[in-house]
Amino acid sequence: MTTSNGLLLVTSEQAWFFTDFRYIIAAKSIVAKPIIVSLFEGTHAATVKKTLHSLSEKIKRIYFEDTYLSFAAAKAFMEEMNDIEFVAGEALVSILRREKSQDEINLISKAQSITDASFADILDFISTNKNTGITEKDIAFELEFNMRRRGAESLAFDTIIASGTNGAYCHAVPSDKQIKSGEFITMDFGACYGGYMSDMTRTVAIGDISEDKEKIYDIVLNAQLNAINNIKAGLTGTQCDAFARDYISNEGYGDAFGHSLGHGVGLEIHEGPNFAKSFTGIINSNAVMSVEPGIYLENNCGVRIEDLVVVKETGVEVLTKSPKQLIKLSKGVKTLNKINIAIIGCGTICNSAHAPNYRQNNNVCVKYLVDTIPNKASAVKEKFNFSNAEVRDDYKSILADKSLNAVSVCLPNYLHSQVSCDCMAAGLDVLCEKPIATSYSDAKTMQDTANRYNKILNIGVVNRFDVYVNELKNVIASGRLGEVYHVYCSFRNHRSIPGMGGWFTTKKMSGGGVLIDWGIHFIDLIMYVLNNPDINTVTGNVYCELGKNMREYVFENMWAGPPNYDGIYDVDDYVTALIRTSGPTISINGAWAQNILNDDMTIEFLGSKGGVKLRYRQDFDLTVSENGKIETITPQLAPKDAFTEEINSFIDCVVTREKSRANIDNVIKSQLIMDAIYDSSNLQSEVKISNRHNL
Repeated sequence: MTTSNGLLLVTSEQAWFFTDFRYIIAAKSIVAKPIIVSLFEGTHAATVKKTLHSLSEKIKRIYFEDTYLSFAAAKAFMEEMNDIEFVAGEALVSILRREKSQDEINLISKAQSITDASFADILDFISTNKNTGITEKDIAFELEFNMRRRGAESLAFDTIIASGTNGAYCHAVPSDKQIKSGEFITMDFGACYGGYMSDMTRTVAIGDISEDKEKIYDIVLNAQLNAINNIKAGLTGTQCDAFARDYISNEGYGDAFGHSLGHGVGLEIHEGPNFAKSFTGIINSNAVMSVEPGIYLENNCGVRIEDLVVVKETGVEVLTKSPKQLIKLSKGVKTLNKINIAIIGCGTICNSAHAPNYRQNNNVCVKYLVDTIPNKASAVKEKFNFSNAEVRDDYKSILADKSLNAVSVCLPNYLHSQVSCDCMAAGLDVLCEKPIATSYSDAKTMQDTANRYNKILNIGVVNRFDVYVNELKNVIASGRLGEVYHVYCSFRNHRSIPGMGGWFTTKKMSGGGVLIDWGIHFIDLIMYVLNNPDINTVTGNVYCELGKNMREYVFENMWAGPPNYDGIYDVDDYVTALIRTSGPTISINGAWAQNILNDDMTIEFLGSKGGVKLRYRQDFDLTVSENGKIETITPQLAPKDAFTEEINSFIDCVVTREKSRANIDNVIKSQLIMDAIYDSSNLQSEVKISNRHNL
């Protein structure tokens, strides 16, 4: 609880919380049993002495937190109880508080959500009033009012607002200085909710700013992202601090980053542990920390960007949701810099998904359309009215453009890895169409490259954005199916071989046939709704039967056609497999073409309490046995275009730097499964998956 007069006494027999009359009622309602809540009787020292003398055991030694007990107070205790040894403890309670419970994390998250919402409010206030002479004090007052209005019990600390040259002061006090166009404003603020604190900092620009200032901002942002992408439990505070400090130093601004990278946040706004050069202790899982690098240039400007994170064994969970891309505030308008996009590959998937959805996203500018056949790129430019887009025939020609933010890779599978890695090495975020690559090893190279360069790498696994797939995921998570013990998957079509004789059916270019083309969608959907169980073993066979004699293949229409009978057909058109996981078993049967008329594009989830039959990219039937009867329910959900959601999610990732459900880290197991099916077919034996592949 929050009090200015409280004392906790703990012995082997009992624990007491002492306070005065002002707080006693609140203490009794908040302090958990079996702790005894009592009033002070006389001085603090006299109260403790009386309590200890009532115990059956003889107390010989008392540890106290020297961080929180003044010298005068400690002296009073020693004089009152001169027969007891007093030992200055090493912040015993503070050390226990470093690792937060889930309840504590929830309260901090709520405090941070208030802070995030108030940041959105203050952007509107500044953009509306920036030409009316508003001052740093005006912004501080409005920000604090908004936090109170949105549910804050109090401020976490005194709000910092620093504009222009004042930004060089790390902890500037809001002044009567008026904000001016061409300057930064750094805002450091936080809310208290349920006794727990939040802390965030954002630096925004008023109107346009100089290239030098934008460069400073980008350095700080990339330093913070480098830290967030590498911090994990088990590292020392020194190691964590270095992720940002070394980046800033390598950019030539090491002397302008003088404070530590971050600190613990909880009941107090500054508590242990720390991300600091001087903190050699280990950062444990569930520590809630700030990550706040900055650059401060005297008589010029300052930039600081701060998020709250929860440290985990495998990385961090970012609690701060506000965007970090540079925001420029104009009269009545707040704008993010447009995200400049290049589409590499202007074929079918570009025309059907990427181009139309970038066209309707107001935060996107398509700057380049790249295809080895320039007429295809020109056709996309005209069709979608990308009037400012440049047509190029070589993706490498765009990599030096520092204004470019991200690319969509819509190329044949064999080009995914090389092109994506080249783009990330050049500083670009990537949305790569499925499959990730033609092999797991190439996919792993892509993942490693994304991590090395701190880039977003999303994969075009569009089913993760389907409304019915996500509703199914929620149904399974709720336990309504009970234990899901088996999943049966069928993606079989009478006649659907695509682009016969082209790259789709040429293994060197595609990596495979129906398994790698359709199977990735179905396998990834299953892994997504099951929360990515570990893979134990895989047994499978692939067949090349109906398409190998291309001129004998009878069809009515062909995706990516017409056929090229002078081309190659050496890929699978049928696949069957059994996958054993740490959860359910999964069986799959897939066919581009089969001599059975009825198509079957369904996935069945069999549980101990219920089952689901999902019709691919449609709805599903939920069958449950409840209250003594069997019931089948077909949910009716408002439709959303999954490709639109996928593209918008990618743009959000570019802005917020958060890894989404489509990030390669969450998708790569699907590539592992496909590799194992091909290996099993080649070896004619079961393939075991090692633990390292399941990380």
